[in-house]
Amino acid sequence: MRKNFRFPKILSIALVFIIAVIFYACEDFSEIGTPPTLGTQVDFSRVVAIGNSITAGYQDGALFEGAQQYSYPNLIVQQINKTFGTNTAFVQPLIAEPGLGTRLRLTSLTPLQLQSQTVAGSPKNSGHTAPFNNLAVPGAILFDVFDTTDFAAKAVSRNNPFFQIVLRSRTLGPTMFHQARALNPTFVFFWTAIMMSLVMLQVVEREALIQPENSQPQNQFSNFYSDARLIHFLELTQQ
Repeated sequence: MRKNFRFPKILSIALVFIIAVIFYACEDFSEIGTPPTLGTQVDFSRVVAIGNSITAGYQDGALFEGAQQYSYPNLIVQQINKTFGTNTAFVQPLIAEPGLGTRLRLTSLTPLQLQSQTVAGSPKNSGHTAPFNNLAVPGAILFDVFDTTDFAAKAVSRNNPFFQIVLRSRTLGPTMFHQARALNPTFVFFWTAIMMSLVMLQVVEREALIQPENSQPQNQFSNFYSDARLIHFLELTQQ
């Protein structure tokens, strides 16, 4: 007696899905076209970056030249120069190898092993006569953009040497904001709030930047962003 073979339902669904994917992959998407260019509308002649670890190029627990070249603002400026044939300068506070911080290194894949080592590389261009274009300080929060505390003193109190290394001297500007403004930027990368969200309780409360007894710390967070100086600064870059 012949038995009728019935294709399992799950295989039928899978077959239909595979056929649909094949036909979709063969579709012509050429009508999407090229994205519009902004090269004639945006002035990239003087670029400044304000931020923290990710903007500085901090990587593997340390700041070092090999990683700083891959900071996202530096990569974007390189691409701008390549695309538009410009020569926009973007000076970063370079740290000589092996860098500064507690650097992680992958020593084995099988078994997976990481090695942690405290490294103390030296700044390479601390004699740069103007503020750095990349003013991002690993570990900085939004408060630090306008904080007028002496950089050396803050480096000690926060156990963070990057405040002194990046901002260096008050003669260049008493705050991160003032140093950025001194460069008269035409385009600004501004990325600082991530540290506020990640370590709001751990760092901000400990440093008494937002008092723990304040039942609505989000109000102070909003005030940082609504600071008239910040708004005016960003407006200047749009003129």
